Amino acid sequence: MNILYITDEVQVGGSFAFQLGLITHLQKTDVVQLILFANEKKQPLFLYTRNFPGHIRISLPNHFSKSSLFQRLRKLWSFINSSSVSWDVIIVDMTRDLLIISVLRIIISKIRKKKYIAVFHGSQVLQDRYGSDKGWKRKLYYSLYMKLESFLYKFVDMVIVLSLFAKNQVISELFIPVEKISILRPGTEATFSNMRKKISHKQAKHLLGIDSDRQLFVAAGRIENRKGLLQLIQSYHNWKPSRPTTLIVLSDFSEVFQDIFGRYSSDFDFSKQLYLVHKTSREGLALHLRAADCVLMPSVALETFGFLTLETLTVGQPIVGFDLGANSELIPKSNLIPFRNTNVDSFYSLLTKAEEISSDRSHLNSKPIKELEKEFRWETSVKKFRGLLSSDNPKHISALYFFRNILFNTAMNKPMQIPLKTAKTSRKR
Repeated sequence: MNILYITDEVQVGGSFAFQLGLITHLQKTDVVQLILFANEKKQPLFLYTRNFPGHIRISLPNHFSKSSLFQRLRKLWSFINSSSVSWDVIIVDMTRDLLIISVLRIIISKIRKKKYIAVFHGSQVLQDRYGSDKGWKRKLYYSLYMKLESFLYKFVDMVIVLSLFAKNQVISELFIPVEKISILRPGTEATFSNMRKKISHKQAKHLLGIDSDRQLFVAAGRIENRKGLLQLIQSYHNWKPSRPTTLIVLSDFSEVFQDIFGRYSSDFDFSKQLYLVHKTSREGLALHLRAADCVLMPSVALETFGFLTLETLTVGQPIVGFDLGANSELIPKSNLIPFRNTNVDSFYSLLTKAEEISSDRSHLNSKPIKELEKEFRWETSVKKFRGLLSSDNPKHISALYFFRNILFNTAMNKPMQIPLKTAKTSRKR
């Protein structure tokens, strides 16, 4: 099977972890061509060049901006037209590319009747809405874009989600029919299970240069409002631990390092330390998680799975987080904190809970490691995925209906009617 996988180049986060696991296992029996949209001002990421040596990198000036849509369309059109490969499946796991592929499937006949799959990691519109003002202009903006996003998902033959929470999200927020949605549990990554088997918690702590009597907290993720890392650092700055503490935050700090350094560098002392680790490797992440007395999951919205949680449990360490999103599907109930709002009180509670757990490590996690690794196996997930690929005929839609709906129905407060046809429909003579 020939699979075209389209996504964006990302340094950290669950998107890369999912791509790494799924594509690596699909490549054992299938041909997978990975297309990455990337920032032309940045060097290719080692994570991709090492793990996906055959990938194609399409550089754009501002690849995350809406202004890049036309360039994405033009460059992807050029690639598909010039390629001699006949793709059986097209997978997209970035929301902004739903529009691009939907248009291309109309104007390029060679991919019109191919199976089209979207992986839902979260809604870009819902993410942008978090923390924004509630004025009428913003409400109108989000209303229109939510309708557009919901409309684009109607072109997809299948929507892959990673949790029950994510499934409920796409049903209630994007109005995707339940029969179109499949839950695909990702697998554990060998990097993290090997780290657990190779070194002990104390050895990992020693390798990082952390005294054994200091409590070590670790947090990781992208720097964006919903991930809560900046709020966590601010709260930790004012929080008073009961014993010497170190907080290590792993992320891409390219845009915010100077601000954090200038604001907090002179305020920490021996009793409370803060370390920022910039663009660590997967092995580096595994080592830090293994060394942690407790891992913090400060996400405050839209956590549709939580790869950091799975990675933490795989290395055998405890994790605390807010009782939001998909967290309750993996994090033990006793380690979840009720979330009130984004002020410092919620993050104080998170830090206090982590201190309580790190002081008593007699019961790390409720789910045994063997049970966890049996439930989350890439071999099982990929087998299910291949079964889904062959389950239904792909659908396509005419250009007339596409443009009529995108110009009119998207802006109107009424349901969008889309007549879909199966690829094998034959004409009556």
